[in-house]
Amino acid sequence: MRSIRLGALLLGGALVLSACGSSGGVSGAVAQMSAWVTTTNLGDTIAGLQQDSAKITTETERHADRLTMQTLCGILLVDVESANSNLPAPDLVANEHLANGLQFLGDGAHRCYSAGATNVALQVKSAADRSRGLIELARGLSAIEAILGRPIPTTTTTTTAP
Repeated sequence: MRSIRLGALLLGGALVLSACGSSGGVSGAVAQMSAWVTTTNLGDTIAGLQQDSAKITTETERHADRLTMQTLCGILLVDVESANSNLPAPDLVANEHLANGLQFLGDGAHRCYSAGATNVALQVKSAADRSRGLIELARGLSAIEAILGRPIPTTTTTTTAP
């Protein structure tokens, strides 16, 4: 009987100590998210996906040739797959938005590749997928920024002083 009480006391103490640990609670969630954002280079990753999509839009409007279009669409798909390998994010809401965004971008990349330079209807569907994907990525980014309490830059452009 005495060993049962001792075991219960030790278990209760362990639970209290684990609840007080530095990895729990709000500060733990912030630290975990901050580490994930840094490790995955999230800002630059999202900026790259935005740039990939913008290049496809620009070249579609310029009526680029099939090889150019398929190259750009292939680059987007590779970048989407690379970003997807960084999931899951530590937060479920952010992860859902990011995963949905990458799914839409991947669908858009596949349609873009299949459309080449001549299938306008498929390029329109690709553009819609890519737009939805970027919106979802922005929602995921907003969820992460709310957790961190700070913005995450999504630009790979640097400026130099005059």
